Amino acid sequence: MKVLSTFADLVDSKEAVVALGVLSAASACVFVSALLFMSLSPHF
Repeated sequence: MKVLSTFADLVDSKEAVVALGVLSAASACVFVSALLFMSLSPHF
């Protein structure tokens, strides 16, 4: 129950949502660029 209430507090705060969005966007960019690099380079 304590974990759920803490999670709700995190979701309510705007900074946590913004940080989560930035983090997921950054990881998505890294994943896509790595995928492009592997598909474009003939060594792999």
